[in-house]
Amino acid sequence: MRLTLAHELGHLVLHADPDSASIDIEREAAEFASAFLMPEREIRQDLVDVSLTELPDLRLKWGVSMKALVERAHGLGTIDQRRRTSVLKMLSRRGWLTAEPRGDVLPPEEPELVGRMLAALEAMGYSEYAVAAIGGFSDVAAASRFVPLTRP
Repeated sequence: MRLTLAHELGHLVLHADPDSASIDIEREAAEFASAFLMPEREIRQDLVDVSLTELPDLRLKWGVSMKALVERAHGLGTIDQRRRTSVLKMLSRRGWLTAEPRGDVLPPEEPELVGRMLAALEAMGYSEYAVAAIGGFSDVAAASRFVPLTRP
C-alpha cells in the first residue's frame, strides 16, 4: 500500500498531464516511490547482497514488500540481474510474492500529515470550502470523502 501511494504521489509531483500514458511516466513514478520510501543513503547498506533470510526483517524495517526491496537493491546496483532473478524466483516458489511471511505484523499506518495541514489551515482562518479548493477538490462533498472537514 505504501509503495502504491508513493507511486501515485510521484505522478502528482512529477507529471503535469495525468492523462499521459507513456511507459516513461510509469517508470519515473516507480523510481520516485522507491527513492521516497527507501532513500539510497539510508538503505544502501541494508541491501548489499540481499538474501532471502534478510528480506522478512528488512520488510518490517522499511515497510515495503520484499519484491520492492529486491528491485531497489537491483536499481542501486547492490545486486546484479542474475541475483535479482534468482531471489525473485525463490520468493515466487515460496509463495512470498503474494503472501509474505509475517504479513500480519505490520500495523496499518494512520496518516498524520493531512490532519496537521487541515489544522494549520483552520488556524489561519480558512473555511472548509477554501480548504477543499486548496486541495484541488471540486467541492466540499468530494473533499470530505478524503479528508475530515468540519463545518463551523
